Amino acid sequence: MKILLLEDDYALHMAIKESIELEGHSVTSYFDGLNAYEEISSIFDLFILDINVPNINGIEILTHIKQRYKSAYVIIISASIDIVSIKKAYKEKCDDYIKKPFYIEELLYKICNLDSTTSYEILKDGFCYNIDNRTLLNKDNKIVSLTKKENLLLLLLLNNKNNIVTHNQIINYVYEDKVPLESSIRSLMRRLREKLPEGTINTLSGQGYCIESKLDI
Repeated sequence: MKILLLEDDYALHMAIKESIELEGHSVTSYFDGLNAYEEISSIFDLFILDINVPNINGIEILTHIKQRYKSAYVIIISASIDIVSIKKAYKEKCDDYIKKPFYIEELLYKICNLDSTTSYEILKDGFCYNIDNRTLLNKDNKIVSLTKKENLLLLLLLNNKNNIVTHNQIINYVYEDKVPLESSIRSLMRRLREKLPEGTINTLSGQGYCIESKLDI
């Protein structure tokens, strides 16, 4: 899972970041609200935001996220005991609220519960494909641009992980039964491979192509 963390308390920040990463998630973290605000995008599966941070507070960032990405999942963490702040967070449609101090295990449990409902595939070398929004992310959490056919081909391979995907399946799914030249399929496969870590897609001579689950990390 790709997670954005905003927390200005250094000790808590590092404890959360390290604990989440030990669970196998990718964390992009910030101490300053402005820096986090500038990096908000749809590539994140989860936003964890403290309210009282420098420059732009967590509530403002929450509002911005929900305006741009209505399905984004946001957890607010704060030491604030001001009921007005808590009501404001829920009014701006935060998905969960954790009051400081808290056990990090509680946060990890919430992330684990969310993770079980998120549709994504982990590939080699830190690459990740979000099936819900059909986005390929590289190890630096950046979107890898795919053409429509490249995206369909990758989705077809992932939906048939550990099984051989034949040329006929590619024709039916990617080209919608409009029979392409054999060279067109090979060219499409080559372009997709160039955007993925080496060895992600295997060729089985005379049969087709396959992504194997042993590539998972």
